[in-house]
Amino acid sequence: MQSKSAPPAWRASRRTVIAGLAAGIAMGSEAAWAAGGGSMPGFAYVGCRTSRERNARGDGISVYRIGADGGMTRMLTGIGVSNGLDWSPDGTVFYYTDSMRRTIWRFPFDPVEGTLGERSVFVALGAESGNPDGLTVDEEGFVWCAVWDGSRIIRFGPGGSIDRLVEMPVPRPTSLCFGGPDLSILYVTSARIGLSPDALAAAPLSGALFAVETGVRGLPSRPAVLK
Repeated sequence: MQSKSAPPAWRASRRTVIAGLAAGIAMGSEAAWAAGGGSMPGFAYVGCRTSRERNARGDGISVYRIGADGGMTRMLTGIGVSNGLDWSPDGTVFYYTDSMRRTIWRFPFDPVEGTLGERSVFVALGAESGNPDGLTVDEEGFVWCAVWDGSRIIRFGPGGSIDRLVEMPVPRPTSLCFGGPDLSILYVTSARIGLSPDALAAAPLSGALFAVETGVRGLPSRPAVLK
């Protein structure tokens, strides 16, 4: 499918309200939740960094499934930088981003058992394109991905082809989700960290929250009830 650029429909917000869930699990003094999480009824998936030394080598993050009883099961290992994850509308496909490897993986998924099948490459970006970061899936099954150091959002079709490009006024969009009355507004976070004074002068909105009119709808949240 031929790619097309979206009009500059973003607008900046002066403040961000974030609601979230934090859980402390004893996994050693070096443990920390990595970016990326998600849920389906009955369980949640999260990335966790277990060692600074291993993370520096690019293999120190695992992905865990948290069950309804609070129990944790390691589902993936050897991850470089854990970021966006989400499911297809019918819950049978799981998408997961390893930003260090510039790759979004695709897995068959059993929505009843919460288990993964064999992974395959959904999208791999070249070094010149930036790093895939947060992602979300819309009601048509298309995957929206924020591209760190890419100054854009990309909408990929279910087969991995580029459907749409949304150019952003900041170099480091980080994550995104749908919201608004009909779930058609894409909210996009961005970062200032690591940018030089010149880069910040060129992109003064870095760190802002943006709202993008997409013309498509996201999926309703699928909360997991965890003890």
